[in-house]
Amino acid sequence: MNAFERSVSGIRGQGGFFSSEAPVYISRAPGRLDLMGGNVDYTGGLVFQSTIREATWAAAQRRSDRRIIFLNPQMK
Repeated sequence: MNAFERSVSGIRGQGGFFSSEAPVYISRAPGRLDLMGGNVDYTGGLVFQSTIREATWAAAQRRSDRRIIFLNPQMK
């Protein structure tokens, strides 16, 4: 279990952000290094891109009240 998964577990159930009665889906999107050709790849040009260690993580859980609620612990 990584640090993000541990933090999701910490806010699940017992009045936390996520309910313990439904599954929580966790996903990771890797960062991307773009040295040249930011939009050139859409037109068939040559590009030099690579994934990097940094990433964006997200966790989602379906709600029964059809509301969408966002939580970002880094933003006050």
